[in-house]
Amino acid sequence: MWRVVFAGVALLMGASAQTAGWWTQWFDISDNVNGHDSELLEDIRRFYPTAVCEKPSDIQVQTVDGVALADTGQAIHAMGPLIGFECFDTDQAGYPFHIPCYDYEVRFFCLPG
Repeated sequence: MWRVVFAGVALLMGASAQTAGWWTQWFDISDNVNGHDSELLEDIRRFYPTAVCEKPSDIQVQTVDGVALADTGQAIHAMGPLIGFECFDTDQAGYPFHIPCYDYEVRFFCLPG
């Protein structure tokens, strides 16, 4: 599990406990350009219109090198199965003297039906 702070509210996120369903492929549609990396569901659907179910129930995020989000130590701007994922350099501790957001990829969990 990892702790995500979004608009001052802490959320605990973890691997899906779902048993029936499937994970999509991993998506990396943007790199850290102009101070942020975003893998938003609406953008993913523009590139891959049929690859993600209508209402995903979970999301997993990792770097393109396979490092789990929880192990990066980076602050997250937004994350959720209906939103996708965003990381902003300005949210990182020590900005502007810090490591910028890594290049992330996401996948979504879809339930049958």
